[in-house]
Amino acid sequence: MSAEDRKIGRSEGKKSSALPRFRASALRHGYTTGACAAAAAKGAALMLRDRRPVEETEIVLPGGERPRFRLHGQEFTDDSAACFVVKDAGDDPDVTNGAEVHARVSLTPPSPP
Repeated sequence: MSAEDRKIGRSEGKKSSALPRFRASALRHGYTTGACAAAAAKGAALMLRDRRPVEETEIVLPGGERPRFRLHGQEFTDDSAACFVVKDAGDDPDVTNGAEVHARVSLTPPSPP
């Protein structure tokens, strides 16, 4: 019996139920649904302000990172704008990976005092 077999609790003649060991590798990280929603909302607000399509936008995450998000489905009128971000969950097996996170912003007249 090898030292590795003894280390993980194998005994001679018995099959081990231990999982195979894999070398750790860097996982590709993605972004939360909230980060995608913030990016889509910022993109829609910028389109409404500037009255032109915006291709991508940047947000600041709590850790100081500044990721850029590509915007899709840009549309706007005189008083509203909308777009969406396609969520990238990275290597996390998140069921929302690939989801379209939509945002729409619109101008409303100020309320009377």
